[in-house]
Amino acid sequence: MQRLRKIPALVTMLMVTLMVSTSVAAELPDIEGHWAEADIRELVTLGAITGYPDGSYRPQNHITRAEFSSVLRGALGLSEVPGQTYGDTIGHWAEGRIEALIQAGVIDTTLYGPHYGPDSAITREEIAMMTVGILSEITGGNEIPFTDQNEVSTGFEPYVAEAFAQGIIRGYPDDTFRPKGMATRAEAAVMAIRALRIVGIAEDPFAIVFFAADKSSMTEGTSATLSWEVTGASSISISPDIGPVKRSGSRKVAPESTTIYMLVCTHPSGTTTATVTIVVEPVKIMKPGPGRGVDTYVWSHRSTFNMSSSNQVLVGRTAADGVRRSMLSFQTTDIPNNAVILSAELLLHQAQTYYTVGDVLISVHGVTGAWSVDTVTWDNQPTFDPTPVSANTAKGGQSRWVSWDVRDLVQTWVDGRVKSYGLLLKAVDEESGATVHGFFASEYTGDPTKRPELRIHYYVP
Repeated sequence: MQRLRKIPALVTMLMVTLMVSTSVAAELPDIEGHWAEADIRELVTLGAITGYPDGSYRPQNHITRAEFSSVLRGALGLSEVPGQTYGDTIGHWAEGRIEALIQAGVIDTTLYGPHYGPDSAITREEIAMMTVGILSEITGGNEIPFTDQNEVSTGFEPYVAEAFAQGIIRGYPDDTFRPKGMATRAEAAVMAIRALRIVGIAEDPFAIVFFAADKSSMTEGTSATLSWEVTGASSISISPDIGPVKRSGSRKVAPESTTIYMLVCTHPSGTTTATVTIVVEPVKIMKPGPGRGVDTYVWSHRSTFNMSSSNQVLVGRTAADGVRRSMLSFQTTDIPNNAVILSAELLLHQAQTYYTVGDVLISVHGVTGAWSVDTVTWDNQPTFDPTPVSANTAKGGQSRWVSWDVRDLVQTWVDGRVKSYGLLLKAVDEESGATVHGFFASEYTGDPTKRPELRIHYYVP
């Protein structure tokens, strides 16, 4: 990061060439109710940006490098300077405004080639660089806590990290920053006004703008994200302690039990608090018991012998006994229907396998029809989805837990898109007959801990 010049906190706004009256800020009907309305109006009142001749602001329009340079130059009250750094800015309407920011150290010229491209749409990472460039104090932030952090262009990383540390930027709900995304006029206004508040140019009223968590409840081992924005506070803290807290930011937390987080903000005029409660519940573990109509296996035998209701889960083909399938039923009705399933694993404890040569690939399918342990036979099975939900390999002769990922299917059960009739397990090549292969899961009557298990992690927004 280049060495930044300190911009004075108090600036004479009479020098702003884009000055507009407060009455203009009261217009702009297309931002009424917009998420960025307050910040846009404040920036307009400062005279740093204005609407279009028809009275609109067009918050979703993209903003160019020249336009954003004009916004910052106007807000800072910098005198225009004849262009000399980039040939493609000479003669441009924003020539003097761009050069003024370059001379003030706001624009890091090392991040551009021989051309500035004043009429190109500015990106979010460029706005991070320019807003950090107006700050008088640098924290040395080095965290870019977004899932697309590797997409930040070389050289922009310290600016994005600092902008995050200072609360100038926050990510999208999907934990991305989209550094190369073309910024809208609304996004540009919000990031600019946050930086201007830090240096004391924009008004900074004492208030907790918001304090929230992206999850109201969740299972153990899951993380949540706290987000907040505070204006005008002299000190800010969150308890239980989550580390240093800036005026705007977000932080991942992983409470081990239900926790009330309190945001405390102090100011010469008093103290304000806000709380967020995250309910933490145990991981949802479902273990159906034998003989209660919740699991079964069906057995195709040469003598048409059928068997159901067992203390075993048998899947595959054996030389003498034909083909075996097993079905398991799980009820998820006590999980909130608006829950987001993070993971759902079906686990079976594989015992010492019988009649097995080599490995056997077992697929799991969603059952699509009602069934009862008392009526299911090989010739009377419920329908099931022929497309596997998941597949995994049982290793011959080993005792271990085998798991299948059934998250997507469980999500449809929970939100009601698909009725829960359970799961069917079958060998992928059960009819080949070429190899003797069978999967034998534990005799769990004597050891309930080895029963089939559906383990679910979820959260409620």
